[in-house]
Amino acid sequence: MNLTDIHVVIIGAGLGGLSLAQGLKKRGVRFDVYEKDATSYTKSQSFRLRIDHTGQEALAQCLSENHYKLFESTCGEQFQGMHRLNSKLESTVDEWIASWTPPAEERDQQIKEDLAANRLTMREVLLCGLKRHVHFDKVFVQYEERDDGKVIAHFSDGSTVVSDVLIAADGANSAVRKQKFPQLQTYDTGIVCIYGKTYPVGRVKESIAKILQSGTSVIMDDDLVAVAENVHFKESPAVLAAALDLDYVVNPVDDYIYWAVLGKRKTFGLGDSENITMSVEDISRHVANVVENWNPALKALFSNVDMNALAIAPMRSARPQEPWASSRVTALGDAVHLMSLIGGLGGNTTLYDAAVLADKLADVQSGKLSMLEAIAGYEEKMRAQSTASIQSSLAGSEKLFPA
Repeated sequence: MNLTDIHVVIIGAGLGGLSLAQGLKKRGVRFDVYEKDATSYTKSQSFRLRIDHTGQEALAQCLSENHYKLFESTCGEQFQGMHRLNSKLESTVDEWIASWTPPAEERDQQIKEDLAANRLTMREVLLCGLKRHVHFDKVFVQYEERDDGKVIAHFSDGSTVVSDVLIAADGANSAVRKQKFPQLQTYDTGIVCIYGKTYPVGRVKESIAKILQSGTSVIMDDDLVAVAENVHFKESPAVLAAALDLDYVVNPVDDYIYWAVLGKRKTFGLGDSENITMSVEDISRHVANVVENWNPALKALFSNVDMNALAIAPMRSARPQEPWASSRVTALGDAVHLMSLIGGLGGNTTLYDAAVLADKLADVQSGKLSMLEAIAGYEEKMRAQSTASIQSSLAGSEKLFPA
């Protein structure tokens, strides 16, 4: 078979876009990544992400062995067990929440436990070795497909880039999706998530219930669900990176408790169509109002939040997708299948996309597949995986917050 030298352009340097870039680098496929943010650091990247067996296997396919070891070393240490509590900090039994923790005999058979990755740190790990291929402060405007099969991407600074295939990895508000897939609309599920992180040090540590400072806690109230998880990091991975000869630069991260409070809009006093863009002070007040009658040692978790890391977001979701005609423009992750946070499947499905697409594009370069065959094959797998994940997330939302 004839080898074909291809060039891939990726719009978006989030976890999905960078994982794809790493997968292409590993397979010897040329690529460039274009990111609208001016730097690699953004506030939205600062929380923890649970990487399940699907995500771990996808990352292992995209990264070299040494690079994957580095990723594992930056994840938080594992805490066994899940605390099921009510707002008075009393232990409770909830059948659906209990289902998150498999029976002991099944846990013994599991190959991989979930990993707790700090999003910003994970992004820094994925940038390792890519910096000359990642171009920041490049705002995508539109693309055009030429008659010769090439795709031209246009940016707001007037620059352009020509490639053999264009990949949208630019997240929930994807500019590429709006042009390529206008039929793939998302909708508001009616559930709002307020999330933050609290550093358990000094008097703050003393004020927060001890049970919340170990493992994962799920707190069920009448109309609210809160999740708190300790993220405790191992020693700095810089030494390991040096030993593995990896060009790794990381911002140090202190241990923290990640938390999220979820409920319907009306529970937070928000209208069905109300814009929930607000100041961190207003977000803090919304949290304080809904947890007003909770145990003081639980409320302390929220009242001592790092205000720089406090955020609110509506939980939006795509719908299961019908097949479309494939072209040299495609998408991965939230850009094509945004889903509810419940279940934690969105990020892992994105990593799955990246691994599958890297393989398919490598098959184009090796001459095994044409570009359209590769994109069609990827999109078929992506739709199947994301549809199952979306349905699972929506089912979880319905069980937690019945209509």
